[in-house]
Amino acid sequence: MHGADPYPTRRREVGPAFPRLEPVIHSRNQNRWDGPLDEFSLSRYERDGFLWFEGFFASERILPFFQELTELERNPELMASDQIIKDPESGELRSVFAMHELSEGFSALTRDPRILGMVRQLLGGMPIFTSRGSTTSMASTATASTGTLISKPGTPRTGCRVCGR
Repeated sequence: MHGADPYPTRRREVGPAFPRLEPVIHSRNQNRWDGPLDEFSLSRYERDGFLWFEGFFASERILPFFQELTELERNPELMASDQIIKDPESGELRSVFAMHELSEGFSALTRDPRILGMVRQLLGGMPIFTSRGSTTSMASTATASTGTLISKPGTPRTGCRVCGR
């Protein structure tokens, strides 16, 4: 990253709580409810910064991503980049930002119509697609935050450190 990072949650040291600088949900007024998420889910997203839907995708759809994560761990350049969050104790891969740019399969996953409905509702409009067919970083943030973040089996869902980009 260049210069001072405006998102303190991405720093290694834990600091005091601070007020949000930007809105969490960009839909306003009646548009807030124009989508698949109910008020309970919207409030959880505003409070926690992510949503988790157990069983949203069938396990057969997700299993190939675990192999892909294992392969990513073998890439020293990627593991040293700001795109990766490692477990502070074990050093193992914990999160990958912009996964849709690294993986065609994950890129396709981010375009699932069920996810796009939530993304549209949270961002106040349809996500923009690049020429490669992957969503912009803002849309992929909402995608990751709606529970499609891929993590290894047994990895605790801590949410707060993975909602930066």
